[in-house]
Amino acid sequence: MACSPTEDASARAGLVAGTQSGKVRGSESRGVKHFQGIPFAGPPTGKDRWEAPRPPVSWSGVRNATDPGSACPQEPTEQPRRVVEENCLYLNVTAPRSDRTRKKPVIVFLYGGGFTAGEASKYKADQLVRQGDVVAVTANYRVGVFGFLGLPGLKNSGSFGILDQQAALRWVRRNIAAFGGDPENVTLAGQSAGGISTCINMMSPGADELFDKAVIHSGPCTNTGNGLLAPVGEVEKEGKKIERELGCSSLACMRSKSAVDLLDAVAKSHAAVGRVAYGTPTLPTRPDKAVQTGRIRSMPVLVGSTRDDGTLAASGLLPLIGGVTHDSWPAVLKGLFAAPDDIPKITRRYPVRTKQEGTDQFTAVQTDWGFSCPAAAMRAGAASRMPVYGFEFADRKAPKWPGLGERMPSLPLGAYHASDLNYLFDMPTKLQPDQNVLSREMIEYWMGFMYHGNPNHPGLPAWPSATQENGSPVLSLAPGSGGIKPVDASSEHNCALWNHLGRH
Repeated sequence: MACSPTEDASARAGLVAGTQSGKVRGSESRGVKHFQGIPFAGPPTGKDRWEAPRPPVSWSGVRNATDPGSACPQEPTEQPRRVVEENCLYLNVTAPRSDRTRKKPVIVFLYGGGFTAGEASKYKADQLVRQGDVVAVTANYRVGVFGFLGLPGLKNSGSFGILDQQAALRWVRRNIAAFGGDPENVTLAGQSAGGISTCINMMSPGADELFDKAVIHSGPCTNTGNGLLAPVGEVEKEGKKIERELGCSSLACMRSKSAVDLLDAVAKSHAAVGRVAYGTPTLPTRPDKAVQTGRIRSMPVLVGSTRDDGTLAASGLLPLIGGVTHDSWPAVLKGLFAAPDDIPKITRRYPVRTKQEGTDQFTAVQTDWGFSCPAAAMRAGAASRMPVYGFEFADRKAPKWPGLGERMPSLPLGAYHASDLNYLFDMPTKLQPDQNVLSREMIEYWMGFMYHGNPNHPGLPAWPSATQENGSPVLSLAPGSGGIKPVDASSEHNCALWNHLGRH
């Protein structure tokens, strides 16, 4: 059949690309091509709910790819309203408008959201793609009860969201060349839960040979105390709570319920559903043990966090506990995670004499125990086996995402959790001139890593590798003269204490 004039013109403009499932037509804006809402798997609905993702159904003609697909079902934490659409396994490709014939490095980015929320289309990569001359892919994956339900006898308990990520990576290997990307040079990156996912995929048998480099933002999977990783038996106990709330005794009954029913059952049962199971075929070994024993694939990796990664968590927790005082500090630590014998050691290092100190020290513990020291532990565990580069995003005047800081306006957020993404993606914030310079410098580093597995770039301060011999230096990233420099993040965040206590 002859091409329509629109299809022919789009093809000449490079806006029609062929995938294994069919052709897609994208759009162009300011020299960047966008292909959105491309299905990388079939709808995980009906009998395919809580199954490994299946290949997408092929189509004829040219599919319109100018709008993103739906987010996966979730409560309105990052979305303006509850999402109940289960047909959500879509990805987005952003590619440079370039006449160069060589294939470009590919970055696949996985969103955060505590494994209960998130959406791929939120992360727009125009500047990264335009400046870096790379191809960017963002992909949805199932979250909450849809992505991480565990039940005894259920195949792939607690793993469906990870399997979605691996299906997206397989799609990239097979199809990205049609968008100008190099299928043999794929960097998997993620932030928070997406960073944990990246780490998990480095050790999951199902992701073997699906990517070549890794970038982990504020999500090393060496912190098994953060509530986002659990033994498969614990995940299945939480799933039984939901099953009982629904009045079900079979998987068929569970699959017959609507998405609304499932979200309601999670809320009523108070089940913890945003946890990845380990001790499964998808994740055989507890992640921190896998890092320590070398059961993790060797590849170049960037591992980092933000200088004040714990402020967002603190802003939500402090109002609930009524703040921290000298007298309440030991009980707060015990309620969080600390064994009785550990509490004096922690309070000596993080003393509280006033309520303001209570706020400051509680926030520091959230940062050090929860993010900075687990990142250091991963760097230390991996550095003898692969090229590792550490970073700490340190712009304490980073612009706030809309709505941040509303829970506790008096708490300075500083270089808060996810603030570094403002400098790599096109986020709904405005950077100041010196911050724009830092953004360009960070993209140059990330581009060097995507191209060569080494972030060092001519004209920028040297980024040392985090080898065990040289003390695991970390590159601090902040705007202004001297803002980019090596620092001893492990000392600054008291990691010797947390390593001694085994609390990361």
